[in-house]
Amino acid sequence: MRQIAVSFALVLVVVLTTAATALAKPNVQLHLSGVLVTQSAGGRETTTPIEKVTPKKGELYRYTVVASNVGTDPAFKLVTRENVPNGTAFVAGSASKAPGVTIEYSLDGKTWAAKPLITVSTTKGLVRRPADPSAYSAVRWIAPKVAPKSALTFTYEVRVK
Repeated sequence: MRQIAVSFALVLVVVLTTAATALAKPNVQLHLSGVLVTQSAGGRETTTPIEKVTPKKGELYRYTVVASNVGTDPAFKLVTRENVPNGTAFVAGSASKAPGVTIEYSLDGKTWAAKPLITVSTTKGLVRRPADPSAYSAVRWIAPKVAPKSALTFTYEVRVK
């Protein structure tokens, strides 16, 4: 009987340890918001939630992504990706930078680089050159680690074509 009790206690410890490990996980939640950015004649910036406006040619929009780790363990190698909306062009240099976070861009949504290249035909033949940022179709941020109960905020801007 004592052996059964010891075996039961051992099984219970293994089950509880496994359950605790299963519950101790990162839990990253993403929240996306967008605003129309306008400037007054005096240079003061005003923002209007994207839900309250109809996009017009030439307007500037800023998107914000908040990646919150509400879990109990760190999230490693978090990749946050956002598409550049159709009918808009990415604004060069607008992707926010954070310490230790890598920013990459894509022209096709499949291949990524810090500075995507295109092939152009010249009088000297085909040449690889950096793509114009307005041609980017997506941006992503790669964070090596997001601590539990913390958040990272990423922003980028687009202009309506």
